[in-house]
Amino acid sequence: ARHMGAEEAVRALLDTEGWSLRDGAIVAASQRARGDPAAARATVLDADLRAVGKPSLPRWAYGGAREASAGVTGPMVLQVMDARDISSPKRASGSSGRRMLRLDLTDGDATVVAVEYRELTSVEDASALAPGTKVAVPPGVRIRCQSGILLAHGDVLRVLGGKVAALAETLEGVRAVAVFTGTDAETGGTDAPRFETYDREKADATVAAAVAGRTAANRAVAEAIAEKRAASTSTSTSTASTAPETEPAPFVPRRRPALPPTRAQRAAAQAAGVKLPPPGAPMPSTPEKTATGRTVEPEGVPATSPGRSYIAQEVKEAIPSPVSPPERCGRADSGVARGPPPGFRARAAPEDEATAPVDPPPAPAPAFTPTVTEEDRRSRLLSRFAPDSREGRGSRDRGREDRGRGDRDRDRGDRDRGRGGR
Repeated sequence: ARHMGAEEAVRALLDTEGWSLRDGAIVAASQRARGDPAAARATVLDADLRAVGKPSLPRWAYGGAREASAGVTGPMVLQVMDARDISSPKRASGSSGRRMLRLDLTDGDATVVAVEYRELTSVEDASALAPGTKVAVPPGVRIRCQSGILLAHGDVLRVLGGKVAALAETLEGVRAVAVFTGTDAETGGTDAPRFETYDREKADATVAAAVAGRTAANRAVAEAIAEKRAASTSTSTSTASTAPETEPAPFVPRRRPALPPTRAQRAAAQAAGVKLPPPGAPMPSTPEKTATGRTVEPEGVPATSPGRSYIAQEVKEAIPSPVSPPERCGRADSGVARGPPPGFRARAAPEDEATAPVDPPPAPAPAFTPTVTEEDRRSRLLSRFAPDSREGRGSRDRGREDRGRGDRDRDRGDRDRGRGGR
């Protein structure tokens, strides 16, 4: 019963200030303080609301719909996560004359932003709002919200104090790194460099040093290129002096590849009785002469073998000349003398061709006899233009319809002329 009474006393004190804690956190604080409400409140001040707090902010802070009269009404206790003066640059050595604080506040679950819309009289020193500090909205006080930002002014926030060990260690580590690297603890060296006053002499010296460095670099590159050229020239000269003078080799064109005989060549050679290389072997070709008079033998063919053109000539001479077709009907008795064209010289026939028997010319084709007479052709032509009896009846009916349509048009024209006269 005594423990229950102590917990109720601690709960009543915390509810009066606007604390929203879990039941286990209140019980643990009461047991640690042995029932003393003031000691329990001091224990809760040093606790992290993200671990022991319950949601207490309005619904709009959690992403819900924001009404026109949105805001935060006390009593309510919140924890500071970040506090900075946004009226002065982050790298400035001192603060400006007019302060404007930006506070990130949390109830342990959601986080809202509060801006010092007008001077906060309850916060004299901004450095006192370290991460983990607790601030309270007094009972009956309302902080107006504009576009999701709380507009703080006057005494709407009251500093309660407190220190969270984990957040304090993080802040001390950031400050130590900032001191070691020479950067700002708030920015961590990620923003713009420190502001420096413009010095004309220093700027001119920086530009002159940059120009001198660029000139020295260009000079070094030019010297390196000159040394490389000199080394290559000396190497080529020594090589040319030591190499013996030799006459350039004559130009030899590429040999034409020896191709196997085609199907037509094999058939013609077989008909003429000329011996050809076996299938797959290249066809022998004649030696070629270059522009300098040198003879180039084909690849894989001895110089004494007959050339491809000689074999082709033998095949051509061995094949008998084709017999001219007989004259068509009606041209044999035209009376025009037929003979060789001017300048034609007959080729002398070889001995085997002269002694070979010649086949007799084929018999002339029989004369063409038509099977359809002129009278039959004329009767068929006239039958095409003869009118059909069925078509005649239709034509007469269409004629009557056309005449009736013309009479109606004529009557309509008379009526129109009568209206025009009237």
